[in-house]
Amino acid sequence: MQFQVPQFIELEDKIVGPLTLKQFFFVAGAGFSSFLLFFVFQTWLWLIFTAVLGTLGVSFAFIKFNGRSMLITILAALKYFWQPRFYLWHKELAIQELPTIPDIKLVRQQRQEEKPLEGLWQKIHTTTQPIKNREKFSLNLFQKVAEPIEQFEVQRKTTGDRRVYKRIDYR
Repeated sequence: MQFQVPQFIELEDKIVGPLTLKQFFFVAGAGFSSFLLFFVFQTWLWLIFTAVLGTLGVSFAFIKFNGRSMLITILAALKYFWQPRFYLWHKELAIQELPTIPDIKLVRQQRQEEKPLEGLWQKIHTTTQPIKNREKFSLNLFQKVAEPIEQFEVQRKTTGDRRVYKRIDYR
């Protein structure tokens, strides 16, 4: 079964002759306001207001700018000028001066002084003396070494099953 797909969905329907409803209201509004102003102002002033209103009515009805009607374009321009703007300030980075290159002898001395971790690593791995706070028991051969303490722990899973685990503490 085939269906017909509408292709010109952006076109408005022509209701009043060759005019759409919006276009008719713009032109009719300008004409009606010109008619009312005829009774208020003198003829020369009425002609000036009629020319201005007629130009506005016709431009709102027929002129399009980038596919948008003149009314929507003017409203967008007014909104742009009326609303506050958002400015984001980025702090400029200060240009740091590059340090001067020191003598080679001073650099070698600094490198030798800045190796405390290397010396500690070497001391830990090669020393025969106990390091304070590292060994918890002394290396006395006659002293009994602590045996591991065995404990059992029961844990319950989310399904409700219980499991028993053996926990060994080597302190």
